[in-house]
Amino acid sequence: MAIDSDVLGSVLRSHTTGLPVHEGRVVCVLPDGSALWWIPFPKQGEKNKRLAHHIKSPRRIDEAELERLIKSGEFSLIGAGFPAEWELSDEDLEHGVTIDHLIRKSRAHPAKWLKRRNQHDALIAGIVNEYDAFALLEAGLASELAAQQAGIKNVSPPKIVQLLRRYMLGLGHRNSLLPYFGCCGGLGQSKQFKTKPGRPNIEAKALSGAARKRKLGLNLTERDKENLRAGYQKYKSSDATLEYAYHKTMSEYYAAKLEYTASSKDPEVVYLPPERRPTLAQFELHGPASKRDRPQQINLGVAHYEGHQQPIRHSGYERANIFGLRAYLDSTSEDQTPVSEASRLIVLPTSWRTLVVEDSTDYILGVASGHQHSSQYTGMRALLNCAEGHVEYAAQFSVQIEKDDWINWMPKQVTGDNGDIKAHNSIKTLSKSELSIAFTKLFSPNSKAKVEAGHKTLHSLVDSRNIGATHGRRRKRGDPFREDVACRTHSENMPHLIEGILYHNNVEQVPQYLTLEMRNDGVKPTRKEIVLWKIRKGYIASEPINLDLLRAQCLPRIAAVVHGDGVHLRDPRGTRGELIPGLVYSAEWLYQTDILTRARKKAIEYEAFVDPSNLSQIFIQLNGMKSLDLKARDAELNKVTLVDWLTIASSDKLAAFIATRVVQNAEGSRIAKNDRANQHTMREKQAELNALAKRPSRAARRSGKRSGLAKELNSAKKRDLGLPGNATIAPMDYESALPAKSTTSSQTARMEAIRKSWHR
Repeated sequence: MAIDSDVLGSVLRSHTTGLPVHEGRVVCVLPDGSALWWIPFPKQGEKNKRLAHHIKSPRRIDEAELERLIKSGEFSLIGAGFPAEWELSDEDLEHGVTIDHLIRKSRAHPAKWLKRRNQHDALIAGIVNEYDAFALLEAGLASELAAQQAGIKNVSPPKIVQLLRRYMLGLGHRNSLLPYFGCCGGLGQSKQFKTKPGRPNIEAKALSGAARKRKLGLNLTERDKENLRAGYQKYKSSDATLEYAYHKTMSEYYAAKLEYTASSKDPEVVYLPPERRPTLAQFELHGPASKRDRPQQINLGVAHYEGHQQPIRHSGYERANIFGLRAYLDSTSEDQTPVSEASRLIVLPTSWRTLVVEDSTDYILGVASGHQHSSQYTGMRALLNCAEGHVEYAAQFSVQIEKDDWINWMPKQVTGDNGDIKAHNSIKTLSKSELSIAFTKLFSPNSKAKVEAGHKTLHSLVDSRNIGATHGRRRKRGDPFREDVACRTHSENMPHLIEGILYHNNVEQVPQYLTLEMRNDGVKPTRKEIVLWKIRKGYIASEPINLDLLRAQCLPRIAAVVHGDGVHLRDPRGTRGELIPGLVYSAEWLYQTDILTRARKKAIEYEAFVDPSNLSQIFIQLNGMKSLDLKARDAELNKVTLVDWLTIASSDKLAAFIATRVVQNAEGSRIAKNDRANQHTMREKQAELNALAKRPSRAARRSGKRSGLAKELNSAKKRDLGLPGNATIAPMDYESALPAKSTTSSQTARMEAIRKSWHR
């Protein structure tokens, strides 16, 4: 089979080692498809940051060899892209636009890249304008033309050869001739220099050569930078000056020796020469670890620019004035330190809160607060809280509200980040629930500014007023430790959270959301009145109706295990993993899979979603949320709650434990009685054997079973008919039951007589 021309530009990947390795790129395919040419990529050198610029000679593979390599699994052809800097136009390079298409302060100088590329282009322009890769490789003109061009341009032939290979390796892309300036390390990495950067000092200006290099000062290595950061963190504080911390660091890491003098008992520290230790300016630059970790000091590219530097657009002019069309979902840690419900002396980690904020009015539609970390489960709970009854939810925490005080509404579209609802199971559930999903970019708080503002509001209205709050900052000197003053449980904080949401929705004045139509109708400038007016006027989006799967996703989870007969639930009260007796679930779709077949060999662990008030059905996540029905002989079991059935199971277990002694005694008595019966009958049998004139042989005792059975059945038949069939059966003559012995001589005896007659 001929080689397809579509493989041109593909990357040849090797699978001969542990990990796949990109060997090179296909640069030419012969017109008849009988062979191809590929050029190896520059191999990575000893230092990871730099590449060996040398490109090896092109290689030819014919059709049969390529087919053999692919079938054997040694190589494969895959599609691959090009470096990001190749996308820059000449205008971008001239104006200093970096790879991320942003004009900002950077060590890179794209204008110099363009200048160097034009120089390379001029050296090989006479060749690449006249000849293509087929002529250079298949016809073998590359070496000859490179030698001629080197004489014309007055450069070495190997340089022309290398430029031609780079040009062909880039498939004729002009930016393939850009220098390898992009191989200087990733974004945010510290740059290493051969000599100390910066302006030379006065002493070094008058020198040259090695003496000048020594007097320039210490060129910091990564170990030196670590020493400076460690010394800065150890000695620099609000009470210590920079010079004091510098000298303490030099004494610890860059001291040459300690000298003792007669005038003082304390030793004097002698530093290393100035050219062998860092300067105060270097300590000030590299010492603070916070500067190294600060986003402003690290080039985060487009994500950092869009999240922190891009101008904020007034999205209010773009969106429709419709309630429930879109909402934002996000999670944050609560600014409080809860204690345990069991004891106020047990301090718990910070709890988490998930909010759903409507777009057009910033109305808080739903909330989920608890000790669970931000996950798809907390996001689902917050979304379900939007549609469930808020009156009953608030009543759980002794807060009495009316229906209109916190309106139930499920948004049509939900926008979140990667930490809440971006999971396979949650995406499937929300899609089947008729909810549209959108995701924001990473490190882009402006993309969900509505819900971020809601977090800040509740932090200031609720969390910061709780005892044990951190107020969004680290503890200062003199402040009490929050663990020492924490004294409120999470359930005691929940009423204040609900009241803060009610204040945000119903009391806070928001005249900026009033339209002229609202003002003409006399709508009060609160979110509650604005939302109620939109509902009356019909400025609302349609609500999703099918929320059964979403409700199932938010049910409590219990460990389950699949056996050959179905799904069993584990008892959630203990840690031994005991199965709850009597609760086995299955479904028709489960029998159509191979799960039960595999479970007969080895049990399969799952996690079941269980409604504690309805044991007739459970749900499991298996390529989507699916239901299982209870297999029970008692129909009344479908009406029992989980707590009731666990109580019944515990009672049965306790009753069985209490009855163990009685059961064991009864079993022991039954076994003893059976043993006595065995002994009695054995004595009677022995008496019958002793009454016989001759004790029967073992073969005689084993034979005659069928004749004895016939007599026993005949006697039983007579007894059933009322006939005197229960008369004692005469003892059986075992010897007579044996087959009669033959009176004729055996064949062996006859043969013996014949042999004796021969010797007469």
